[in-house]
Amino acid sequence: MEIPQDLVRLFSIAVRDAVWYKDSISALLRSCGVPPAIVRNFNAKKRTVPTVQLVPEILGDLQALGPEGDLPLQRLFTQMCNWKDFSSLDAEKRTQARASVEALRSAHQAHLAEVEFAARRAREE
Repeated sequence: MEIPQDLVRLFSIAVRDAVWYKDSISALLRSCGVPPAIVRNFNAKKRTVPTVQLVPEILGDLQALGPEGDLPLQRLFTQMCNWKDFSSLDAEKRTQARASVEALRSAHQAHLAEVEFAARRAREE
């Protein structure tokens, strides 16, 4: 599953803004079926590397797995596009987190529509 860079960036920002705590990000990765080796790599770096730099690395690692990484990628995007729990955030951060998740949702839907259109056009040809 190929993910455009703009979508990777929006995903990273949404994770940073909505999930916020790195232990919660680690739990999100595990719950979405990310392989343990990738989660361990995240945990080893989470204290020193910003979230917006770690998340693209995780997505890249999952893409490098090929078909084995597709399901965790789909689960991560589904989870973040449908994120509703902003209760652990301070009031001023909630607005930004909601906006980040909405920007991701919008871009992800547009990407899926493009992929579907390309697949349909290929079938028709």
